[in-house]
Amino acid sequence: MSMASQVNVATGPSCAAYRRYTAMVCARHRTATYVDKLLTGAKPAYLPVEQPSQFDLIIDLRAAQALGLTVPQHVLLQATEVLQ
Repeated sequence: MSMASQVNVATGPSCAAYRRYTAMVCARHRTATYVDKLLTGAKPAYLPVEQPSQFDLIIDLRAAQALGLTVPQHVLLQATEVLQ
C-alpha cells in the first residue's frame, strides 16, 4: 500500500505538511530522472526545460517578528500557509 493511501489528507497543518512532503518527493524524482538521462548519454540541449506550475508562499510570523518585520495584511491573505 502506498504512503499516499495511508495518510489522511483532510485539512489542517498535517495536510500542509503532507503536501510539502509529496512536492519534495516529486521534485526529487524528477531530478533523479533528469540526472539518469544525462548519465546515460542524453545531450543537455535536447532535454526539456521544466518550470513549476504552482508556487507556495509560506510566511513564518515568528521569524518576521524576530527580524523586526511587519508583514502587511494583504500579503498574509495571499499566503499559502502562515506559520505562527
